[in-house]
Amino acid sequence: MPFGGNEWDKSKMVAQKDILDQVLHHFRQSDVEKLEDDKNFTAREFKTRNYLGSFGIISSIANPFCYSCNRIRLTANGQLKYCLFSNSETDLLTPFRNGEAIENLIAFAIKNNNPLT
Repeated sequence: MPFGGNEWDKSKMVAQKDILDQVLHHFRQSDVEKLEDDKNFTAREFKTRNYLGSFGIISSIANPFCYSCNRIRLTANGQLKYCLFSNSETDLLTPFRNGEAIENLIAFAIKNNNPLT
């Protein structure tokens, strides 16, 4: 996700269309199949005929997926982030180290930082 300081840097962006154009430079259109998106996808998945595996493209700026995201993140320093692009974090490490329950903090953070609720 091309951002620093929670600001998009479009100069670092590579759009899904640009990636697929590069793929189609090497493969025929009929050999590249779009796979069905999972319910809470982040990557749009594709398969190339006669090759094992698949590849995914996470194009968060050109093709946002925020509406289907159901992820929370725990940072290395014990902060809960609802969204990678959010400035909001909830400190879980301090209460955890103090022996306090953190379940209510997690529930509160999710409920109050969810832009879809």
